Amino acid sequence: MRSRAEDLAWIAAILLGVASLYELVATEVVPMGDAPGDEAPGGTVVALVALMAFLLAAGTSFVRSLEKRGGGAAVFALLAPAGAAYLSARWYSFDPYYLPSLRRYADGGVHGPWIVAVTLAAVGAGMLTLARPRPGCVVSFVVLLVEALTVFALPLGK
Repeated sequence: MRSRAEDLAWIAAILLGVASLYELVATEVVPMGDAPGDEAPGGTVVALVALMAFLLAAGTSFVRSLEKRGGGAAVFALLAPAGAAYLSARWYSFDPYYLPSLRRYADGGVHGPWIVAVTLAAVGAGMLTLARPRPGCVVSFVVLLVEALTVFALPLGK
């Protein structure tokens, strides 16, 4: 029988996946505005949904780390890598601050080695969660918080 935390973890994973797809598609398909600060349509909503999904994913990982039962770790193993997918997609997206030039967040203050390190940590957390769910969920919790902070630090590199 699935727990409520597992159901919420699926919701968080799906939301992070959809937000990642939006960022990837919006980068090349959705037109940006012409004035500095004009986001692509829906960009603010997607960023807020992603923030809520990060918090939900971190919370469910933490709750799962407290449970003594085994099994059901697959969705929890997806959370940190899903967060890394959104982080990477957001990092490659255009920074509306610099419109009308199409400058990416990747050209700003958060450097590639940090993104790679966080992504590798996310993959490691996912693998650990599959092998040892309780400690893996603790690591995933920490990695998800780091991912969320990184995503929302991207615009600060002006």
